[in-house]
Amino acid sequence: MDDKAHDQSPEEQVSANETDGSIEANPFSAPEAPVEAAVPPSMEGFDAMELASLKTCKTGFNLLFFSAIFAIFACVISVLGPFIVPLNLLAQLTLAAVGCAIIAGLLSIIGNGMLITAPVRSNAKKLYQLSFACLLAVLILPFVGFDFLGSRADAVFTTGEFATGDSSWDASYVEDMGGEQSINLEELDDVMNNIGTEEDILDFSSAEELDDVMNAIQTSGGDSIGTEGPLSIFFDTVRHAFGMFLLLIALQLVYFITWCVGTSRLMTFVNEQGNAARALSLLKLFCVLCVLPVLAGFLGESGGIFLVITLAGLVISIIFGVRIVFTYKGGRDAIARILG
Repeated sequence: MDDKAHDQSPEEQVSANETDGSIEANPFSAPEAPVEAAVPPSMEGFDAMELASLKTCKTGFNLLFFSAIFAIFACVISVLGPFIVPLNLLAQLTLAAVGCAIIAGLLSIIGNGMLITAPVRSNAKKLYQLSFACLLAVLILPFVGFDFLGSRADAVFTTGEFATGDSSWDASYVEDMGGEQSINLEELDDVMNNIGTEEDILDFSSAEELDDVMNAIQTSGGDSIGTEGPLSIFFDTVRHAFGMFLLLIALQLVYFITWCVGTSRLMTFVNEQGNAARALSLLKLFCVLCVLPVLAGFLGESGGIFLVITLAGLVISIIFGVRIVFTYKGGRDAIARILG
């Protein structure tokens, strides 16, 4: 044994021998690096107000998750129920499906309302507010719009009043057109007395004069009726209803787009890049689902192509629904990891 080894203490000699043994056992091994423990997301970097907002958003995502579950139950019951349940239980099955759909709708409204409390620094608050406003407009507009159209129709066909600028068309014209005008016998006697003799009836100098009188009567009736008769009012009502339908579609598009972008920004704020990308992927799937009906309209003449487009739409719809559920769940879990 050399002098250097002789001067070492027994503990140092044992440690040196163990090191030499490990090197001899695997001379090509790299030095072991210290293992760092995985640090979970913490509440550092968030103030108290932001933590409270994130807690509310977590509850909102949780409600949206359960709303999606109830919606899936409603769809499954509606589609598969009639093939499984006996006919005498279809009424109860329908009530169960309707109940699940109502619960899903209520949870979805409340959950979206809670998301508007997102932290300001996430740049998702205004997007969630806009999406929630569009959602409320979609829910309220059908009642307000159809009530307006119904009131307009009642004013037209019940009271029979058509505002036509300088003149109006009262209910007697409607009754005359339907052949249901009740004739007062005294007024009829007065008319017959005023007519006089047969010579008075035929007191026209020529046939042209009679034609002029008939044309004047027709022109007078047409002027009193005006351009806003029943048919015009009907087409005007249909035009308003179609415009309201397009407005509903536009509001739903704005709602979904702003919700997806807001969710992506909120997940980026809490450092959950996977769920942020999943939220944006919903937009891509949604665009594909919107394009498929257009393709079916142009290429649907062939039965095979129409069947392929239908199957593709069904598969993409299932993927879309599953991804929405996981987006809700991912948002809830991401915020829960921060809150602890």
